[in-house]
Amino acid sequence: MIPPWPAVLSGAAGLGALYTLPRAWRHRDRPGGWYWIGFTLAIAGWALSYGVALLFFDPILRRAAGSVTWVAKSLVPPTLLGFALAYTGRPHLARSPAARLNVALWVGFGVFELLNPLHGLVWQHYRIDPVFGAATVSLDAQPALYAIYGLAYVEVGLAVVLLLQSVIRYGSVYRRQLLTLIAGAALPTAATAVWLFELGPVPQLNPTPAALAVTATGGYIALSHADLFAVGPATRRAADRDALDDLGSAVAVVTVAGRVVEVNDSAERLFNLQRPAVLGEPLSTVVDLDLETLAAVVPARSAHAADGGAARAAGDGGAVDTGGPSDGVERTVADDPTDGLDRETTGDVADRTVSLDVGGDRRTYVLNTSLLTDPTGQTVGATLVFQDVTEERAREQRLEVLNRVLRHNLRNDLNVVQGYLAAAVDRVDDEETRAMIETARTEAGSLASLGEKARSLERLLDTRETPEKTVSLAAFLDRAVDEWVPADATDCVTLTVPSAVRVETNPDVLSLLLGNLLENAVEHAGADPTVAVTLRAVEGDTAVVTVADDGPGVPSHELAAVDRGRESQLEHGSGLGLWLVEWSATALGGDVVFDCTDGTTATVRVPGVLADDAPPADAAGTDNESPTASTDTSPAEETVE
Repeated sequence: MIPPWPAVLSGAAGLGALYTLPRAWRHRDRPGGWYWIGFTLAIAGWALSYGVALLFFDPILRRAAGSVTWVAKSLVPPTLLGFALAYTGRPHLARSPAARLNVALWVGFGVFELLNPLHGLVWQHYRIDPVFGAATVSLDAQPALYAIYGLAYVEVGLAVVLLLQSVIRYGSVYRRQLLTLIAGAALPTAATAVWLFELGPVPQLNPTPAALAVTATGGYIALSHADLFAVGPATRRAADRDALDDLGSAVAVVTVAGRVVEVNDSAERLFNLQRPAVLGEPLSTVVDLDLETLAAVVPARSAHAADGGAARAAGDGGAVDTGGPSDGVERTVADDPTDGLDRETTGDVADRTVSLDVGGDRRTYVLNTSLLTDPTGQTVGATLVFQDVTEERAREQRLEVLNRVLRHNLRNDLNVVQGYLAAAVDRVDDEETRAMIETARTEAGSLASLGEKARSLERLLDTRETPEKTVSLAAFLDRAVDEWVPADATDCVTLTVPSAVRVETNPDVLSLLLGNLLENAVEHAGADPTVAVTLRAVEGDTAVVTVADDGPGVPSHELAAVDRGRESQLEHGSGLGLWLVEWSATALGGDVVFDCTDGTTATVRVPGVLADDAPPADAAGTDNESPTASTDTSPAEETVE
């Protein structure tokens, strides 16, 4: 015996909804995933239970089967609204207490309808009225029923508005899946109105469960062919907080599935593409990244890659889609993301350097990645910023070559020159010639010293990542005097620094800072120099140290160049000493100020003073003083905690 066709249609709709559950389950952790599973179960339970109920003419069995229908359909409005909120980038609302209360309210409506025989507020005069061989039911609707369905229309309508808003706001990338969902919700909603207000030719038969077949079909199409969860508005909404088009660098926004949902104007120009054509496509449309590299770019998807395999790499389940670029732009990146790549860690994401051929010109870019999270903290994608560093890397290369020349070629050659000049001066009797040779020796020594300064600059660049240590400031200055001041001039240096003051700092950079100040003070203070190093105060965690000499002072044009941050033809330094002092102070998080009104006084602010050892500011310069460079020996030269 063939079941009546209304029962067959309803049952088919329910089974169709259940068929989509495995696909939906794979996306349960995506924005709106759990709500979508709940919605699918609700429509499946509604359609199946109604189809089964149409087979029972016994009043008790008919009411029992109908009870499942009431409960299942009560869960449709809250789950659809929750999905729309989370899917469109409003998960904080979908997970709010109000959302949970809404679900509980609809569960209560279902129970309220189940108990209708006790109160009769939802319907009255329940009776079985066979139509088309099916056990349909006739009843007299009460105000409570209209109120419940009215609220259902409000929530379903709100969900449709949210989905439609995403289509209007974000364009074609979401059009297929969202319009499919909207169409799947529209027909059952209209069918319910036909039944509720008895507008159809057969008012006893509720066509909504059969119409849910359209909803199930729309869900299947959205999941399988429209990338429902692989490309979601939540990623785009999170990216809207960034002013992408205001950035000078090329920017692409991708989902955790590796699909492009936005590119800015700079990316369009860089990669010679049209925004509508690339939206929704795999990331490889913009830049050729393999699966392993993409897992490093978007770490949030790495967990999915482990259980997705090659099938998911093809696009099923939201993993990374691969494919080659189609715009004629050659792109290269190291196969191994850890081999030969410049990497800088920012949070959980590693930056990398990629080389691109754009318009026949080879350019170098740093690919900077930043994770996108929704208001609840869930990762929904990543922003990729392509920063053009071609000129910067070229400058770095030139500096490396110049540094090598200064450190090796020039220094070695000057040593040879000095050796020959030293030998020549002993063989020349003419005083005028001897004076010229001595001048040449002096100048060669100055050039060799410049090479040493360049070497110090290299040390500064190499030591910025040196771990910080706790050092005694007095002992550190003692050592700096021994290291940087000529042995015959150490008696000219006076240290007035409390031995108890300790700082947590980078000792290599601090040595460059204080050593260069001491060296410059002794070297340029005249024939009989006097240099005083004094701890003037401790301000919070910052030590204020002065290095003063009685020399002629640093030329104003040299200070002007450092203050301005660049040199000119008229204002430039005679070497690298002042620049090393400035750069070292900045690297430590401090600063240095020069006063040349009476000799030269350099005031240095060194952060990192340990609070438990710092003396009061008004006693910093007098308590536990070290009168000379060689007197203060009580603390260890360097104490590491």
